[in-house]
Amino acid sequence: LTKVGGNLGVYANHALADLDLSTLSEVGGDLLFNNNDLSALGLPALTNVGGLVKVRNHEALESVNLSGLASTGGLLHIRDNDAMTSLYLSALVSVGGDLLVENNPALAILDLLTLESVVGPLELKSNDSLPAFKLPALTSIGGTLSISFNDALTSIEVPALAETAEYGITVWGHIALESFSFAALDSVGGDVYIHKNDVLPSLNLSMLTTVKGLVSVKENDALTAFSLPVLSEVDQSIVVEANDALLSFEFP
Repeated sequence: LTKVGGNLGVYANHALADLDLSTLSEVGGDLLFNNNDLSALGLPALTNVGGLVKVRNHEALESVNLSGLASTGGLLHIRDNDAMTSLYLSALVSVGGDLLVENNPALAILDLLTLESVVGPLELKSNDSLPAFKLPALTSIGGTLSISFNDALTSIEVPALAETAEYGITVWGHIALESFSFAALDSVGGDVYIHKNDVLPSLNLSMLTTVKGLVSVKENDALTAFSLPVLSEVDQSIVVEANDALLSFEFP
């Protein structure tokens, strides 16, 4: 099997432990895997999905290999896979809707190194074993970028993203986060929330000039100082609250 012109859906097959789709290269519609007993899902030859992609609600699924997938026409959701340790999206360049990786508690490897654009929001949430999150190629996003409640996460790197159109950025609820960097970020079209990151000592938003919403830095217990050295415009409020170790902060 190399091509499916419509949808490919595999649902609720509770004895299905193995599935060989290694030669499939194209799906014209949606690609859906939900609540099967698979231990691995490998589609290494798949390069394009015309619709959405969902892989969700698996108890035994340990790995997902979509290493050849370059683009989706719709959203991409990977969520609620209890045993999944690795997710390979090594060739993914564009997502035609929102990108959600949520509630995969064993996920330790997430490869999104080639991702350049997401038409909708991008959310990374409640992946409690993931140590780092890197998006080195991301330059365009059409919704909020939200990274929250990933218990093992120590670092976030988004070095190429310069603006977020009319949307915001949230970094919230991490107990191990030591650093995050948005080194090229110049303009945020919505709100910026940096909340409840327990061991975060500093912020790197050194190129940020404009925020069209509010800026809120709140309840980051280890934050001692921060500077936004070129920030010139915030259209709404600036809130700096309950950062217990904060000694100083600076705006130009």
